[in-house]
Amino acid sequence: MSTTKLVIGGKSGSPRFTKAGIKSSERFMSLIKVELQRLGAVDTGHPCMYPWSIETRAGSLLIHPYADEIDFWIACRFEDVSRAREVLGVKPYQVSGRLNPYSGKWNFHYYVGAAEAEVADFVRQLEVILAPQLKGG
Repeated sequence: MSTTKLVIGGKSGSPRFTKAGIKSSERFMSLIKVELQRLGAVDTGHPCMYPWSIETRAGSLLIHPYADEIDFWIACRFEDVSRAREVLGVKPYQVSGRLNPYSGKWNFHYYVGAAEAEVADFVRQLEVILAPQLKGG
């Protein structure tokens, strides 16, 4: 399901939505769903929290993609934070890169653009840590 954020713009401050931004966000959500299913992610039954889960070498990764006309965001969180730090090579005190070494959050932020390229970037980074037997074809 795609979400749309209200954007304030123009001299009058009136709300506006761009057709291109909405179309791009819908494309992003469609592509990410297809790729998550291809890679073996399962529906968690929690659409408001993390609707997807996938097994990785770092344990279960919870995934919630978001899209609006301004940006795309894929919120991820490892359930086993210490294992995620080990697999991703992050020290417990090191706050750099995508992984938060305390919460296990591993987030991806993109500005609206080529949905295909942004989904491909996420998939490339996810495939590196997928459990070998679960990699999609």
